[in-house]
Amino acid sequence: MGKRKQYTLMIIPGSNSRVRKFVISEKILKGGVVLAGVCCMLLLFFLMDYARSRAKLSELRDLRVEVKTQRLKVTEMAQGLIDLDHGMSRLRKFEAKLRTAFDLDRDYYATDSLTGVGGGEQSLAEMLNSMDARQKELVAQIDRDLDRLKSDVTAQEQGFSDLLVYLQDQQSLLSSIPSIVPARGWITSGFKRRRDPFTGRRTWHRGIDISTSVGSPVVAPADGVVTYSGRKVDFGNIVTIDHGYGYKTRYGHNSKLLARRGQKVKRGQVIAFVGNTGRSTGPHLHYEVLRNGVPVNPRDYVLND
Repeated sequence: MGKRKQYTLMIIPGSNSRVRKFVISEKILKGGVVLAGVCCMLLLFFLMDYARSRAKLSELRDLRVEVKTQRLKVTEMAQGLIDLDHGMSRLRKFEAKLRTAFDLDRDYYATDSLTGVGGGEQSLAEMLNSMDARQKELVAQIDRDLDRLKSDVTAQEQGFSDLLVYLQDQQSLLSSIPSIVPARGWITSGFKRRRDPFTGRRTWHRGIDISTSVGSPVVAPADGVVTYSGRKVDFGNIVTIDHGYGYKTRYGHNSKLLARRGQKVKRGQVIAFVGNTGRSTGPHLHYEVLRNGVPVNPRDYVLND
C-alpha cells in the first residue's frame, strides 16, 4: 500500500507567538472541501427560497388587497343593481298610473314579466349576506340581472314612448275640454230645476250663475273658436265658443264683449267682462257647457274651483 498524502497547515499568529502546525490527511481535506461545498449550496438554496417566499408573500398581500377591492366593487355593483331595480319598479308603477288615468291599456302590466332583481332565484340582497362563501354565484347573478335590466329598460322606454305618442294625440282634445272656471265669484244658482225669478214658473236652469262685481274678467276655459258674439234678449251680451270634439260654452249677461265671431281663443284668454245685461236680477255671469248639443253641469268640468 502506498503512503497516504498529508498536508501541513501552519498558523503564524505573530512574531512573538508560537507557530502552530496541523497535519491533515488528504482524505479529511477532501471531505472538508466537499462539506464546505454542500454547506454553500444549502446556504444558496436557502437564500433563493427565502427570496422566493418574500416575493410570494408580497404577491399574496397585493392579491389580498385586490380581492378586497374587487369585493367592494362587487358589493357596490350589487347594491347599485338593487337600487336600479327599485327605480325601475317605481317607473313601472308610475306608467301604470298614467295608463289608468288616461284609460289606456289598463291590463298592460297584468302579466308583468319584470320580476325584480334575482327573480326566480335567490335575490342579490340575500346573496350579499353570504358573499364571502358565494362570490362566484353573486357575480353570475349580477351578470344575469344586468342582461334582464337592459331588457327592462328597453321595454320601459317603449312604454313611455307609446304614452308620449298617445298624450301628443290627446293634447288637442285636452286643450279643448273646458276645465277652468271662467270668472271668480260665488255660485248663486246651480245646474238644476228652479223657479224662474221673472215668470215664477219652475224651469230647468241649464248652466250656473257666478255672482261677482261688474267689470270682472271672463276668460275662456279652453281653446276654441268664437261662433257668436252679440246680444240676445234673455242673455244680454253673450259669447258662444266652439271648442271642438262636441264641446261648446256660453257666457251671458256681460257688460262688454272682447271676443269677436271667428276669433280663435286660448284657455285663460279674456273674452268679456261681467255685467248685468239681459234678463238679470244683478251682476253675474251665466255659464253653460254643452256636449254634443246637450247641456251638462259645468261644475263637472271645473278643475280649479
